[in-house]
Amino acid sequence: MLNRSTQKQDQSPYRSKVMVVDDDEISRQLLREIFADKYEVVTCSSGKESLAKLDTFKPDLILMDAAMPEIDGYETCRRIRLKFTALPIIFVTSHQSLEEHLKAYEAGGNDLFTKPVDPLILLHKVNLAIQQKSDKEQLVHQVRSLQDMAMNFLSSSGESSILLNFVRNGGQAKSYESLAQHLLDAATEFGTECCIMLRHPDDQTIYTSHGEPSHLEMTIMEKMSGMGRLFEFKRQFIVNYDHVSIMITTSPQESPEKIGRIRDNTVILAESAQGLYEIVSMRIESMKRAEQMQIAVIAAGTAVEKVSTNHKRLLLDTRILLQQLVDKVESTYSRLNISRSDESEISVNMNESVDEILSLLSTENNFDDEIAKVHEALSVENKNNDNCLF
Repeated sequence: MLNRSTQKQDQSPYRSKVMVVDDDEISRQLLREIFADKYEVVTCSSGKESLAKLDTFKPDLILMDAAMPEIDGYETCRRIRLKFTALPIIFVTSHQSLEEHLKAYEAGGNDLFTKPVDPLILLHKVNLAIQQKSDKEQLVHQVRSLQDMAMNFLSSSGESSILLNFVRNGGQAKSYESLAQHLLDAATEFGTECCIMLRHPDDQTIYTSHGEPSHLEMTIMEKMSGMGRLFEFKRQFIVNYDHVSIMITTSPQESPEKIGRIRDNTVILAESAQGLYEIVSMRIESMKRAEQMQIAVIAAGTAVEKVSTNHKRLLLDTRILLQQLVDKVESTYSRLNISRSDESEISVNMNESVDEILSLLSTENNFDDEIAKVHEALSVENKNNDNCLF
């Protein structure tokens, strides 16, 4: 039972630390007794000793004597203030003069007591100073936390904006090269050196943030593209999808948290680029089909114009041939020994037949009108195919 109780006492909460600096042993012992029940106390017999113990003991408050050999309390206080601006320092001195008291404040002291001290008042002042120091540190910590949260929020908003702009701009790309350029621009905006690769049916496109890729970079990208979805090596990593690879070179000065954000955003960027690649592929295929259709429409229009021209020529040739036929028949009347009434009847019948043939070829079928409609439709289709179909 005793051992358990002892262990429980050893696990007590953190106790604030008080450093007593005084060359008089009796004063040191007296101050130790005042604070030992509540605080962890260390005593120093000189300013030099206190400066040596400062970094290891890390006190929450210092009780400083003014008159000490070698380095007095004022100089010791000034040296402490160079490194610890917020550490409470209370002078406990036998000096009674205003001049000496002002020297204590000018050296950087927070408060001053004259010997002999009232233990209760001194304890109260020390409690208050340590509590104020703790409250101030907590407030500073909260302010820094809020600043970090604000910076992270702003950073996240900026990173989201980069991703949204890439999706918006990349969605308008009509070629793999254009998509690769938008991807490079977005990856570069994260503030690191990068190299991107797009693998497409005709070839592959490699762009870097520092210009033309070297042969070594191209070789590395080709080999690393088969290393799985995410492959990390030292301060670099690569994200791979079927048609997209992004290699990021991070700076050694960057924090692990920032590197993690860059990695996560790069994965999202690569995944988005993979989806946009499919859209660009469909758009390119659609443009090819549109081009083929446009060629076909032009050819069909030319054929229709040719048919229309040939039809008109056919009508003209038919009219001439029929007229020649009528002339030849009428020229034979004198040799046939037929009456004028018969000649007139034959001529009337031939002219009626000629008119019926010509009417059949040009009027009944409305051939010219139908040809014009087809030609107009082809012209509209050709005009529409000037734009991408997807």
